[in-house]
Amino acid sequence: MVGHPGPRTIAASDSISALLGFSATQFLDGSASWMDLVHADDQAIIARLFADDAAPAQGGLTIRLRHQDGDIRCLKLDYQWGPQDAQPAVLELRLTDVQAQRAQHAHLALAEDELRFKTLFEQLPAISVQGYNRARQVIFWNHASQRLYGYTREQAMGQQLEALIIPEPMRETVIGLITDWNNGGPAIAASELTLQNAQGQTVEVFSSHVMFTDAQGEPEMYCVDIDISQRKQAEQALRASESFLRTIIDEIPDPLVLKDQQGNFLLCNQATAKLYNTTPSAMVGKHDGDFGVPKDLADAFRQNVQAIMAKGVAEIVFEDSRDATTGELRHYRSIKKPLKDSNGQDQILVLAQDITDVIRVQSQLRQSELRLLHVLEVTRESIWDWDVPSGAVLHNHQWFDALGYAEGEVESTMQ
Repeated sequence: MVGHPGPRTIAASDSISALLGFSATQFLDGSASWMDLVHADDQAIIARLFADDAAPAQGGLTIRLRHQDGDIRCLKLDYQWGPQDAQPAVLELRLTDVQAQRAQHAHLALAEDELRFKTLFEQLPAISVQGYNRARQVIFWNHASQRLYGYTREQAMGQQLEALIIPEPMRETVIGLITDWNNGGPAIAASELTLQNAQGQTVEVFSSHVMFTDAQGEPEMYCVDIDISQRKQAEQALRASESFLRTIIDEIPDPLVLKDQQGNFLLCNQATAKLYNTTPSAMVGKHDGDFGVPKDLADAFRQNVQAIMAKGVAEIVFEDSRDATTGELRHYRSIKKPLKDSNGQDQILVLAQDITDVIRVQSQLRQSELRLLHVLEVTRESIWDWDVPSGAVLHNHQWFDALGYAEGEVESTMQ
């Protein structure tokens, strides 16, 4: 408290020394004057405070005062004048360290944020969150981490990361990455990891990492792990299924292909690749013309499958293709089944049965029959053939001529 006019300190609390470095006694005996500590640029503010006609009875303002150590402190000053008729006039001042107050508020806000942060992560049932200090010791372990890795919070707290969930072959690398990050190096990228649980069993996770700094300036690393074991198992089962299907496709002796809307190969088996003197993988994304098939024939293949896809009805097509290795023309009976992919795009499955040998035998039979007929014509032999099970009888025209009948005049039976 100070008197007015002729400001002088008549009472001071001991806490003044924490703000300005001078004791209450120094202000009371006059060896320290708070007026002398006011920053030069704030003197006008203090002058208005003590002006008879300027200052309101009470209020607050911010001023800069010099600490005993020479530093300038920004303080909040709340004042209140005593009764107007009091002699001498008394002014009560209350000083608050603005920076300290802000720091306290910030600390409280930080504590609240940390509480919300930990409460949120604690209640996430499917996301494992762990926190580690600079020494990689556990400082946070939520319930999902217990379910995923098999350690209770009590078992995990204070233990080192690598001793809990990092497989032995990975430990040196993980320790190095964390140490580098703690020392200002690059952050650890999010990735899929194969870790282990309390029983030493494999745990597949997608792990993300974030680094915070605590109130003491020490790093804290938090790991956010999502269990992807089921997805990995599904992927493994899918790979096994694809491998099994691929084996079946490649063991089919006849060419099998899957083509897209443009007639390009999406899939083919070994038989097709052998026909085109290439490999199944080399055919994907290409068309028949890329493998030596003449342009007119390749265009015919493309037009045919596009027409069938447009109609949406399976067809059986007889067509030819030339072996790229031998140059031999092969004959095929192709089943072409139009399909839709997962995006609704047209595709077509083609299974081509090689009937070259059948065609060749049929041709040989026809030639043999023609030769036989020619011989019979020359020799004029009468031939009849009785099919005993059916009772049908077949005659050549020489038989009819020999017996004096017109062809068709006699029933083709034994009756």
